[in-house]
Amino acid sequence: MKNIRKPLSMLTTALLLGSVPIGSAQAQEIIINQLDATRTGDWNFRAEGSSNITGTYNGDGTHFAFSGVAATATSTANLPNAGYWSVEMWMPSRSATNNALLTVQQGTASTAYRLNQNDSNARWSGQWVSLGVYNFDAGNADVILDNAGASGGSDNVASMTGAMRFAQIGDGITSFVADSVFGPVGSEGEFYTETAGSWITSGSVPSGTDGIHSGSHRLSNTPGAEAVFSGLPLAAGLYQLDLTWGAGGNRTENALLTIIDAGNVTHQFTIDQTQDPSDININGLMWNQYGTFDFDFAGGASEIRLSSADGSFLSADAVQLTLIPEPSTLVLLGVALGSLALFRRRKS
Repeated sequence: MKNIRKPLSMLTTALLLGSVPIGSAQAQEIIINQLDATRTGDWNFRAEGSSNITGTYNGDGTHFAFSGVAATATSTANLPNAGYWSVEMWMPSRSATNNALLTVQQGTASTAYRLNQNDSNARWSGQWVSLGVYNFDAGNADVILDNAGASGGSDNVASMTGAMRFAQIGDGITSFVADSVFGPVGSEGEFYTETAGSWITSGSVPSGTDGIHSGSHRLSNTPGAEAVFSGLPLAAGLYQLDLTWGAGGNRTENALLTIIDAGNVTHQFTIDQTQDPSDININGLMWNQYGTFDFDFAGGASEIRLSSADGSFLSADAVQLTLIPEPSTLVLLGVALGSLALFRRRKS
């Protein structure tokens, strides 16, 4: 079915859910400095500002491994309670690998993918980057950075350790972004696939020159072109969906955004990509908001598609997903803050 787009802000979403704004509740967070990671193999330490390394967590510097060297770094958090936790890495800036192996251990289960740490242009350095949202049991949880198969920059610097943060629902949760070109997650095409048409990378800067994802995006003027975001490392749940693209006069006025939710229900929106995204400004980059949806990417039930039937250029840049708290989580946070307990029936 085709819907009229009614963008929802996070505050509006919270009000519709019968909740307090997410930012009013204090997040539980556990931060593991990269200096406290358990390392195996050959790591080299460099201080902040040396060997072109900048933007390290608290200026503490970082450890890095060269291409072809066997080396792992494990960050372990003892989670005080079960539930949704956002796993995040503090990204330094350095010409490094675009394919470090990242594994998030969730008890006996694990999620692995290739991580892009090549950020010599400081697009995302000096900030937390979401590595996904996971539904953990209480107890130990591990994030393992593995240099196996990683190839580095011009001087063979490959994987770099960064501080890890486990953040539960509340203030400070970082949205998860999947990008068609830069990463930093899914850099091997694991989360973004071009399923139809011929595509090129555009070097023109899309809307917002200071955002993480400005500077490049994918374009196709093949009628019937399609690109798909799928398999995202996000626990099944309710998420706010935002989209950004590179606008231009030769872009399609009829890009089709197709969202398949956890219940296999299809939602569709038509996008005029000759116009800039305009709903929300995040770090200088504009996004459009398309509402909240129940997603189950890990189970293979959900995906996000961009397609176009005409011969104008279709732009695929990035999608952003922000977890919306479960009612029980909001209740616990509200009680802790002396707020009223609020409930909402979860849609089927």
